[in-house]
Amino acid sequence: MANASTAFPPLTLDPTLFKPAFDLSNTFTQSLLQAQRMQLDAFVAWQQALTAMGQELWDEWVCHCAGGVPIDA
Repeated sequence: MANASTAFPPLTLDPTLFKPAFDLSNTFTQSLLQAQRMQLDAFVAWQQALTAMGQELWDEWVCHCAGGVPIDA
């Protein structure tokens, strides 16, 4: 019966063997982060538009119903 150390030679892995897989994973992760960043930018722009619309409606209400001049902060 063969000895266990002679039956299987030691496993040597070249570190460059995994580089393409790591590069692909990195590219995929970066594209996902970029898509999420674009979604967040769109959400922030939408919120700013709603804020401006709400401020405009408030100013119109103050001028029309409260009889005053809106105070811009």
